Amino acid sequence: MDWFDAAGISLPSRPRGPHFADANALLRAAADGVGVALGRSTLAQEDLGTGQLIEPFATRIRASYGCWFVTPTRRRHDERVARVQYWLAEQFAATLTFKACSRYPVSD
Repeated sequence: MDWFDAAGISLPSRPRGPHFADANALLRAAADGVGVALGRSTLAQEDLGTGQLIEPFATRIRASYGCWFVTPTRRRHDERVARVQYWLAEQFAATLTFKACSRYPVSD
């Protein structure tokens, strides 16, 4: 389900306006007054906090994407890699509902 479905909004078959491939550029354009944007709350969090952006609708949906931490098999026991993985998990846990997952080796 996308945000428009959750909000009960039907879109025209061909929406007008600019399209952005980069989520940060999208949010920056909205903050600069170019228009309205749908974005990830974690990326907009700082601008929402400062009032650069506002959240005009209460409708939110759960993201349907995931994140993976991958490393070559030969480096999976490297302490430096483990520290980076731990740090990233802490950062995600601070802002997202984060589920720790087991480590799957990636072949070289």
